[in-house]
Amino acid sequence: MAMNFGGRLIVWCGCFGLFVAGVVWSSIFYDLKISFLKDVVEVCSYVATIIAAGAAVATLSAWRRQWKYSAAQDALKRLTNSLDDLSCAKSYLRVYGAYQFSLSTNPASEHTKTYRDLEEQLHLELKQASKDFVSSLQDVHLLFENVKFEGFLSDTAILSREIIKATDALRAASNAPGAQYDIVVALSITHESYLHGLMFEAKKRVEVMRKDQLSGSS
Repeated sequence: MAMNFGGRLIVWCGCFGLFVAGVVWSSIFYDLKISFLKDVVEVCSYVATIIAAGAAVATLSAWRRQWKYSAAQDALKRLTNSLDDLSCAKSYLRVYGAYQFSLSTNPASEHTKTYRDLEEQLHLELKQASKDFVSSLQDVHLLFENVKFEGFLSDTAILSREIIKATDALRAASNAPGAQYDIVVALSITHESYLHGLMFEAKKRVEVMRKDQLSGSS
C-alpha cells in the first residue's frame, strides 16, 4: 500500500533527525577521542622524561664511582712508586755521613770532593723523590677522607723531620772530638734502617688499600 504524503514526510524528518544526531554525536566523540589521545601522549612524555632523568642520574653516579675508583688506584700507585723512589734516602744518609766525616778530618782531600759531588747529586734525587711523595700522599689523603692513616703516612712532614734528625746526628758525630768513621757509619746505618722500616710499613699499608679497592670494585 502506497504511503501517503504525510507518512513520507514523517520518515524523511526522522531520517534527517538521525543524520543530524549522528553528526553532532560524532563530533563530540571525536573531540573526546582527540583529548584522550592528547592526555595519553602527555602522560607518556612525562613518564619518558622521568625515566630519562633517572637513567641520567644512574649513569652519572656510576661514572662518579668509576672516576673515584680510578683516581684512588692511580693515587695509590703513585704513592707506592714514590715510596720506592725514597730508597735514595738511605744512600743519601750513607754518603752524607762519609762526606761530613771526610770534611771534618781532611777537607782538602780528593775523597772529600768526591763525597761532596755525590752528596749533591743524591740530595737532588732525594729532594725530587720527597716532592713526589708529599704530592701523592696529599692526593691519597683527599681521596680517602674516612681512612685513619698512621705512622709514615699520617703526616707529610715526617719524612723531612727524620732526614733532618739523621743529618744533624751524622754531622755532630763527624765533628765530635776524636770522631771515628766506624761510629759515623754505624749511626748512618741506624737511621737508614729506621727509615727503611717506616717506608716498608707504609708500602704494606698502601698495598692493602689497593687490594681493598680492587675487591670493593668487583
